[in-house]
Amino acid sequence: MKGRFPVHPLFLALFPVIFIYARNLTGEVSPGDLVVPLLLSVAGASLLALVFWCVFRDVHRAGFATSIVIVLVFSFGHVENKLDPVGLGNAEGLLLIESCLLLVAGIVAIVRFREGIHTTTRVLNPVAIFLCVINIVPIVRFEMGTSEERLEARFAPVTHIESSGGTERDIYYLIFDRYAANQTLRDLYDFDNGAFYGWLEAAGFYVAPDSLANYPKTIHSLVSSLNMTYLDDLATEVGRDSGDWAPLTDALAGFRVATSLQGIGYRYYHVGSWWPGTGIDPAADVNLSFDSPVEFADILLDSTMVPALGKWLGVRDRESFERRQYRRVWFQFDALERISRDPEPTFTFAHFLLPHPPYIVDADGSFVSPEEAAKESRSEAYLAQLAFTNREIEDVVGDLLSGPEAEDPIIVIQSDEGPHPVELDRDEDAFVWTEATDAELGEKLRILNAYYLPGLEDPGLYGTISPVNTFRLILSMYFGADLPLLPDNTFVFERKAYPYRFTDVTERLRP
Repeated sequence: MKGRFPVHPLFLALFPVIFIYARNLTGEVSPGDLVVPLLLSVAGASLLALVFWCVFRDVHRAGFATSIVIVLVFSFGHVENKLDPVGLGNAEGLLLIESCLLLVAGIVAIVRFREGIHTTTRVLNPVAIFLCVINIVPIVRFEMGTSEERLEARFAPVTHIESSGGTERDIYYLIFDRYAANQTLRDLYDFDNGAFYGWLEAAGFYVAPDSLANYPKTIHSLVSSLNMTYLDDLATEVGRDSGDWAPLTDALAGFRVATSLQGIGYRYYHVGSWWPGTGIDPAADVNLSFDSPVEFADILLDSTMVPALGKWLGVRDRESFERRQYRRVWFQFDALERISRDPEPTFTFAHFLLPHPPYIVDADGSFVSPEEAAKESRSEAYLAQLAFTNREIEDVVGDLLSGPEAEDPIIVIQSDEGPHPVELDRDEDAFVWTEATDAELGEKLRILNAYYLPGLEDPGLYGTISPVNTFRLILSMYFGADLPLLPDNTFVFERKAYPYRFTDVTERLRP
């Protein structure tokens, strides 16, 4: 701290990792995700300092040079985003040149002002430490302040259900994120999805014509449907004014539907998405997760100079996010076919980020690059991905229903939410749901909700059934559970900063 030894490179290397984590305290990234990035940052800084020490033979000058490089490398992506917010790439080359000039100027200063460089250590050490500390404080508060709520957010399994005897039907709960209801597609996208709805009905599905999501965001919607309850009690426990998303995320691990079915001998398969909330479930018997998930380390690396420098040097770029997600889509559909071959009774939860952006798949199943997607309008790209999704759902359903009718599985095809309204896409942090227009609420909350419930003369389905009642009905009809249906209500939360301030908007959507 007194400048006897330059520790500022070490803390400046730690700072970007801690900074990004501190600004993503939603429970979707765990502290364990920091380990590898922190180790790599420290190792890189140490190696760089050793190289500069070999050049200057002075720890202060080596430390100052190391800190210059660290600041330039880790600030690059943030500066580029400010200069080029839409990602056209027109600031990248100029910013690289400017970074090189700043590095050269720093090296010249180190050579010419040796004694002054020694003095800077006394300033840089406390500054670098302070930057880390002010970002560690909210992390510690978050981790300590939410540990009790995380335990309370768990939902106990339903114990009063029983095996129906004989051949148990497999159960598939397939979520297609942001799949719009046909009314939305007609009104806002000038597209009629009636042919697909007709195909589902011809295959034996009941498509609820007036189904609404219970909440407008994936995390709320899935916690509600997978635990068969509304979130009022959770809001009371956490506090309506809380900004802590962790109890919601925690409630997705070992959710009530899966643990209830596991209790009567079902094998739980979890087919994860690229969204961390459903990436894996530690409570699953089998996690089928694509081998190239988006990790915290990837996000950190993308904020540095490394990707731009790699392009400039002609080094092959890492596989893009879009290409990874394209391959993930096929992995997920193949996973369903693999699960269907398991002779044991199975429950499968699969979360597809389709037709959710990024728009990576054309109607014919071919890959769409970001450059190609940018040439299309938002609605054109969405509808192309929707057409692909429809085709794949038809293939999956055809395969699952290809066996003896007595062994047909229970299949639920559902969207957790509809597409983002334009204003929500523009600035999600500032969007106030309680001030949304009826059109915005309709676009977001009208959903696809289709059921294949074989072997039941009267499955008890109705036009306004919502996701919160999906498994209340299934567990009651097939497994003797005493789970009365809840009112099919729809709630919004105020805004991203207040995820537990719920307001009932059902009457605005269903007069």
